[in-house]
Amino acid sequence: MGGNDTLNGGIGDDYLAGGSGNDNLFGEAKDNPDIFVPRGNDTLDGGIGNDGLSGGDGNDVMYGGVGNDGLGGNDGSDILYGGDGNDTLNAGTTYVEYNYYLGDSTSDFLYGGDGYDTYIVGDQFDDEIIEAANAGIDTVIAYTNYQLTANVENLILRGNRATTAIGNNLNNTITGNSNSNTLIGGGGNDIINVGNDIPTSLGEDILYGGDGNDTLYSSSYSRLFNGNYYSQDEDTLYGGSGDDVLYPAIGCVAYGGSGNDTLSGALQSGNVGGVGDDTYFVGREIVTAYDPFNGVPYDVVITVGITEEANAGIDTVYASYDYTLFNNFENLVLTHDATIGNGNSVNNTLTGNSLNNVLDGKAGNDTLIGLAGNDTLIGGEGNDILTSKQGNDRLIGGKGIDELYGGAGNDTLSFKRLDGGGSTDTLAVDGSGVFVDLTTLPNNRIQGIEIIDLTGTGNNSLKLTRLDLLDLSNTTNQLIVNGNAGDAVTSTRQRWLSGGTTTLNGILYDCYTSGAATLLVDADITQTIS
Repeated sequence: MGGNDTLNGGIGDDYLAGGSGNDNLFGEAKDNPDIFVPRGNDTLDGGIGNDGLSGGDGNDVMYGGVGNDGLGGNDGSDILYGGDGNDTLNAGTTYVEYNYYLGDSTSDFLYGGDGYDTYIVGDQFDDEIIEAANAGIDTVIAYTNYQLTANVENLILRGNRATTAIGNNLNNTITGNSNSNTLIGGGGNDIINVGNDIPTSLGEDILYGGDGNDTLYSSSYSRLFNGNYYSQDEDTLYGGSGDDVLYPAIGCVAYGGSGNDTLSGALQSGNVGGVGDDTYFVGREIVTAYDPFNGVPYDVVITVGITEEANAGIDTVYASYDYTLFNNFENLVLTHDATIGNGNSVNNTLTGNSLNNVLDGKAGNDTLIGLAGNDTLIGGEGNDILTSKQGNDRLIGGKGIDELYGGAGNDTLSFKRLDGGGSTDTLAVDGSGVFVDLTTLPNNRIQGIEIIDLTGTGNNSLKLTRLDLLDLSNTTNQLIVNGNAGDAVTSTRQRWLSGGTTTLNGILYDCYTSGAATLLVDADITQTIS
């Protein structure tokens, strides 16, 4: 029973046992394949080793045994047991020749066993796959419409008849074919791929993730030139519930559904995020197309169209070109070559990149962040927060009660009026090398400020007069300046009188008075006071 054997059953009901070794067992005779003769109901047992078992005609039972086996049912109602190992179980109708399916029209039972098994099914007569739980990652290759049974993970459509693939409650990977497919994930965190990998395989597919955190891919040939013609798919992607990632291509439409979804790589797509905190990655591409009648080239600008529901979460757009947020979108991040970002009427957060950006919040209470480059930040209407990190920036607060943070570089802060209001308010300097010169501002431009904090991230400085101090606060007529070594305060020819030192909240201050004005300066700060 040992060794690598080849056993032919011939006509009749046979029992073939391969034993140990890599065996080939055939339930039918192979002497003259051109003559059809009746076949028997055979039992084939591969035993130990990597075996190949072929049942032939008849109702056969095949046992792969231990090893990576290949079992072919062929005609008849067969029962196939893969056993241990990574097995391939072929129900019998598994290949296409000249667009016709060859094989039987009966129902087969396929048992995979432990290991990473592959099942091949092709007819429409309810081949049944039976898999144990936690017995490996198994794959079905289907030449007809198919729904995964329990404990089977992956499904691949092949041939020209299969159009529908349905998953189960596991984490499935579902791959379509060249037809217009309907691919449904079901429960679990699924990966659904149209699977178009040849230029002629452009279909109009529907992908539905269902429950779980799913990833959906439209056609990989969504940007294809067929000769002088520009081709595109018209797939529809539905994320369903869960935090999904959708990759729509040109001409496709994506719906994120409920959950915090990510829609990426979409060109000329109508994307809808749905309920949840969604993230969109959008771009614009200029391609060269050709007039099909005279061959004259012209540019095609492909842009993105995205849609969000009102009150459906905090949504973020990453844009690689100049971009204005559509209605119901909250956040915008500029990437790549984008330089201009515009908000809308809701409360936006606009973030620039390393280039010289212009960010305009428009209406709403907005937060604008400049990052690197020489940026212009415009708050517009509403109570806005403008922050520039690096570069020589210009910050324009606009209407409303705004906060402006210059950061590193030589910045210009432009605002109509800055009023801290009641209580104790602080004007904080963020960054390094910032020079705050109150002597250049008109009277009452800044009010309601009781503390100026120069700490930042480096050496910052302040210049003011006695009248500037009195304009800052109409209630206390006192200004506290915080900072550390390297920071500087200058106020000369103001008849300041030294009043010694005082300690507040554990910080030592030098005290100065001039008429009704009182100035307290952190003792660590360099002071030029007279």
